Amino acid sequence: MSMSKNITISDDAYQQLKLLKQPDESFTDVILRLVKQQGNPQSILETVNQLPGWEELADSIEQVMQQRDKTQLRSIDL
Repeated sequence: MSMSKNITISDDAYQQLKLLKQPDESFTDVILRLVKQQGNPQSILETVNQLPGWEELADSIEQVMQQRDKTQLRSIDL
């Protein structure tokens, strides 16, 4: 089961992300593609932090990653 999270980004960051988005991709697909291209999430943050206008997007991605790391999964016996 896939969970979704809402993140807030600036209009500038949204426009930059939208430019990278292919017609058949969701924004999640774009972010995952960028992460895979860089090899790991920390690398994508370092790359994104170097681009003008991407600071807020990088901060949002980092917050989601930190929240994900704090989330504990439980197993359920059915």
